[in-house]
Amino acid sequence: MESITEIELGDYPGGKATGRKRPLIEFKEWGGDSGTEFSQRAISGFQGALDDIRGDGHRDIALASHGGTINVILDHIAGISFDGEMRHLLANCSVSTLEVRPDSVSLVDVNHVVHLPEEWITPPGEKLLQRGPSR
Repeated sequence: MESITEIELGDYPGGKATGRKRPLIEFKEWGGDSGTEFSQRAISGFQGALDDIRGDGHRDIALASHGGTINVILDHIAGISFDGEMRHLLANCSVSTLEVRPDSVSLVDVNHVVHLPEEWITPPGEKLLQRGPSR
């Protein structure tokens, strides 16, 4: 899907944005995508995927993406206007599930990680969970 592609970071100097709990999707300052451009492209690509799914009848599909794209799509589904911040702190390799109907899209599960070994979920230096992650 051409409209859902990697974000263009330009000459982003990664270290300058560290320490934020909610990273910004904004790279125009370094010659990359603005958050608005990226958001519009991600939503357009997502809408195109929805159109394909709805036009082909019921089927299960998987879209693999980075957290920025997932954040934009989750906000879009929830009706939250894009403000540049990633409000969903998603674990690497997590799975989010959507239910697509002819006239709606709803969130079923966000940031699902029970398929991963616990040591992959818990950040280095933190104590492992006493119980497994919620299911």
